[in-house]
Amino acid sequence: MRISTAPKGLIPVEVAVLIGVAFAILLLASIAVPCFSCIQIRAKQTRALNNAKTIGLCCKQFAIDHNGRYPNFTVIDGTLSKTQISDDSNTAFNQLFPDYLTTIEPFYQPESAWTPVQLNDPSPATMAKHASLPAGANEWAYVVGLSDTSDSTFPLIANGFADLKRHAYSTTKSARGGVWKGQEAIVVFCDDSAKVMRCDPSTHTVPGSPSGADLFDTSGQPHWLNSKGPDGQHVLNPW
Repeated sequence: MRISTAPKGLIPVEVAVLIGVAFAILLLASIAVPCFSCIQIRAKQTRALNNAKTIGLCCKQFAIDHNGRYPNFTVIDGTLSKTQISDDSNTAFNQLFPDYLTTIEPFYQPESAWTPVQLNDPSPATMAKHASLPAGANEWAYVVGLSDTSDSTFPLIANGFADLKRHAYSTTKSARGGVWKGQEAIVVFCDDSAKVMRCDPSTHTVPGSPSGADLFDTSGQPHWLNSKGPDGQHVLNPW
């Protein structure tokens, strides 16, 4: 039997090979794990993007039947109010039921604190009276007071915010508005386009306004996102 020998103080060739193989495996693992995690995130974002686009298309269909206006008002006893502006996105989205949507599934986002548990669809009878989106059923923020003729660069739907006043997201995944850890956000625009957008790393807001501030800021624009607008345009969070 041949026994491998090596000068005193040197590692045998077989041991060196094993160490090299182990190091290569660890190196590949260190590369593969982040890549796999990134692929998982992209897959989740693609599904969320499709859900947001579905809601956006339903808003577009609603506008076709309502003089170009996207959902703006509340629903009271199954009847669309013409005076009471919605004060949260759940209430605004109620108007899409049952003529434009018959399931609340597109409003659910796994791992989001806004939607901690996927809820079942309301009963058919409830759906027939403009189904309500209950608390915890909706991931999406919404800009009320826009129409299908609004500037195509105006955002209509986005992930719910951690800080509504600043339109900022959270870096804490378990917090409301933290589903993408404050790094990215999904936005649907008035022209029905949608994209995953990078957030500013210091403010955790989505850049895009003419002033370079966040996409939902009024600076540099004709104050389209404030309660003084002709239709009371403002950003609504879920509840």
